Amino acid sequence: MASIAVLGQLKNVFPLDGSNYTNWKNVVLLTLAMLDYDLTLREDIPEESQIAEELDMNEEDFENAEWTYRDNLTAWEKSNRISLMYINNHITKDIIGGRG
Repeated sequence: MASIAVLGQLKNVFPLDGSNYTNWKNVVLLTLAMLDYDLTLREDIPEESQIAEELDMNEEDFENAEWTYRDNLTAWEKSNRISLMYINNHITKDIIGGRG
């Protein structure tokens, strides 16, 4: 559940209109960090594990590595999806190519 501080921060986000990029960027980055959806801004997409023989590990360790990869990928994809929706929702239609 979002804290009061995060909910208060959400009110501070104004749409990017072309003249306010620096302030807009700082507010969006802070808000995404407070919501814990800044993973894609901090880390590259997780790389898929190689086969167990190439990594010189036993089957159990490889399965654990695969689970970790899948969990990390799921978290990264969720962060990416929500961040993109959030950012696109805070850009004026003139900037993203819409009319009106």
